[in-house]
Amino acid sequence: MGQSKGAKWEEPTIFIIANHGIFYADHYMDLSTNKTNDAITIKTEEIIRNSPREFRIEGIKIPVKPKNPQSAETPAVDVSNPY
Repeated sequence: MGQSKGAKWEEPTIFIIANHGIFYADHYMDLSTNKTNDAITIKTEEIIRNSPREFRIEGIKIPVKPKNPQSAETPAVDVSNPY
């Protein structure tokens, strides 16, 4: 998005949220967003609360990123292992 003043969220997005699951959201959902210098942010609670039930997968063990990671493995490894 860069530092463009006109930057806006226009693409559907899949969010992997630790301790919750996988959620879909898009700009048509009227979520409250906040623009920073180089990104558009959305509160996690907003995504969880407004993601349509048919477009979410809950109950998957997605760990929180450790503050001092010792492993090269990412949460994507844990998400893909059951499948």
